[in-house]
Amino acid sequence: MIASCLDQASVVETILALPDVDVNVADVVHPSGFVSNVFQTCFKQDGKTALLLAVAKAATNVLPLLLAHPSLDVNQTDNNGSSALLVACATGRGDVLRLLLAHPTIDLNLASTVDTSTVVLAAALNGAADMLAILVQDKRADVNVVDKLGNTALIAASHTNRPDVVRVLLSRTDVDLSVQNLGKTALDIATSNYFQDVVDLLVAHR
Repeated sequence: MIASCLDQASVVETILALPDVDVNVADVVHPSGFVSNVFQTCFKQDGKTALLLAVAKAATNVLPLLLAHPSLDVNQTDNNGSSALLVACATGRGDVLRLLLAHPTIDLNLASTVDTSTVVLAAALNGAADMLAILVQDKRADVNVVDKLGNTALIAASHTNRPDVVRVLLSRTDVDLSVQNLGKTALDIATSNYFQDVVDLLVAHR
């Protein structure tokens, strides 16, 4: 895991070649109780795998090696319910996100075990329009999924007055403007809050 965190490709390649290696093992407290700067940086004992650590550190030399391993669970989450896709969006690294999306078993609609958000919803809520633009280009991504609070990505973007995010979502022909949360659509929300730029985009799309 340290090698993944530090983007040491040659070390990771050697480890992955071992017949009994568990590529999906999560971080644990070191048995000696030893803590170094590396351990503080890489290990927080929050259930992160080598993949999650490599994504968090944008370790682009190591990531292709991990993603190519036949036993890798690319959708495994940490103790906070974060998947590799969610972590990649948080880093703002489009190159890392694209590497993950190229994996054949990646689940773009995996819901967080904490708040039921998918990566599309999380990107919209966080105003990550650039990451969202990459995600919505993939037709596997459900842009109309609803979280436990009743929000879709479009409703979330309207609530937070993010016309850039709304514009990205509207690029998908299957986005549903009629979904309601507490009886209000995305347009209703934008109108009641006087978010004119968002209103204009939504009205033009009807």
